[in-house]
Amino acid sequence: MTKNKDYRKQLEGQCRALEEHLEKLARERSKSIEEQDQGLILHWEKTVSTVVSKSPNSNGGSTDDCFI
Repeated sequence: MTKNKDYRKQLEGQCRALEEHLEKLARERSKSIEEQDQGLILHWEKTVSTVVSKSPNSNGGSTDDCFI
């Protein structure tokens, strides 16, 4: 393929990804504030548990000594 076709293909993929992201944002904004908050809390808890479980000093998932 020529460089132009490669760039066009890459741009199409980026446009598709942006469109999907914007659709996801629209779905999220259509939820109530409470539902949005609950989703953020679940995401945060999942992130923290992943970080704690991967830490070399992990004490079984407790966040007592986790200063992130």
